[in-house]
Amino acid sequence: MKLESEDQLPPSGALVGGGEPRPLRPYSAGEFANRPNTERESLLGEWFLTRMPLLVSGAPKSGKSFFSYFIAGSIASGLPYLGWRPGRPRRVGILDGEMDDSEIKERIALMRQYFSLGDEPLKENLLVLSSEMFSERNEALPSLRDPGQRKRLLNLFKDVDLIVVDNVNIWFPGEGASRDENGTAFWGDVERFLMEAKRAGISILLVHHASKSSKDSPSGSSKNERFVEGSIVLTKTSEEAVGANFDVKFRCLRRNPPDTQAFSAQLVTMDDAVTWYRFDTPRVEQASTNPGRKIDNREEAREKVSALKCDGVSMSDIATEMGISRPTVYKLMEEAKRRQPPAV
Repeated sequence: MKLESEDQLPPSGALVGGGEPRPLRPYSAGEFANRPNTERESLLGEWFLTRMPLLVSGAPKSGKSFFSYFIAGSIASGLPYLGWRPGRPRRVGILDGEMDDSEIKERIALMRQYFSLGDEPLKENLLVLSSEMFSERNEALPSLRDPGQRKRLLNLFKDVDLIVVDNVNIWFPGEGASRDENGTAFWGDVERFLMEAKRAGISILLVHHASKSSKDSPSGSSKNERFVEGSIVLTKTSEEAVGANFDVKFRCLRRNPPDTQAFSAQLVTMDDAVTWYRFDTPRVEQASTNPGRKIDNREEAREKVSALKCDGVSMSDIATEMGISRPTVYKLMEEAKRRQPPAV
């Protein structure tokens, strides 16, 4: 069920398809067995479904916005991402309060390159609402703690199946008791927003920071994972890793389909090509047992990496042959590229 106007937010217990809500009462087991099920379809893979609240968290510069944007692009285009296939192309909204418009345009351009698209279907299926769009109207960035602003947002995105909210702290600014992420008051309005979106038939992907004390969990109270149906934590593979380069770990899933095993991902942009690599073994765990040898002669290493790359050897095989980590291979490739003489 989609919202028809800004003021039409369905009450709890409303009939699917409209009408007055039934009086609340417990059902007998026989009555309950005859209740119609609300069908849920795949947005991406077997794990991300319609009407599903999802939390994606990671440390600063870990690549969580890249990851979330490309999930949005996959669902909007109907094309696979990191081995996950979307059910079908759907309309997706992005609510970005962090990046300026030029950065968002760069992200969308990368998505179009990766999915090998021209203007369609992202042009039609991907909707963006940025902080600059509020600024140019001389309007302060709205707080989604305000029930009226939540209604307004859901109405603006009334025809989408998914909204990516980047990020929690910007769109849910805290005041007083709600300022503390570790307190339950901070998350109360977030939970209400997710419930309202679910009743409107919309999935929400919340982008959030990882905990400073534990990189494998979201920042704040443990309540932040109790009201979502799935939580993904991204962990940067190493300090020397360049760009979006992280392990993907699922937490707190109510279902555990086979496509939710931990893995590692890396985004590489080189020679006007955009490529995502997926490694089935998380590299943070791999590095703890096989960190790779120290490079004694960096210039020699750059030359060897370049030569192997020209011979068509994969990054993973280069790392194995040279006894170094894959992030180091990528960094050497970038250094070699910068040292190439300019074309004449």
